[in-house]
Amino acid sequence: MVAAQQLMPGLTGELDVLLAAREVCSVFQPTADLGTGEPVAFEALARRPAGSVLQLPDVLFETARSTGRVHESPGRW
Repeated sequence: MVAAQQLMPGLTGELDVLLAAREVCSVFQPTADLGTGEPVAFEALARRPAGSVLQLPDVLFETARSTGRVHESPGRW
């Protein structure tokens, strides 16, 4: 995992921008029963804009955790 502290300058501001613009979105990927191919559950994934310094999930979530923002607005995650 990449430590957010290694990249902290600018990450908090980038997170502010992404959240304000609602550019972090949730998508739900189905998981299927291998025998039947039927969906049995969904995996929640967070997507960010390509090219953002917070594009990698470990950096995004570590930045949100280290700045106390993971639970700030669950509707955005």
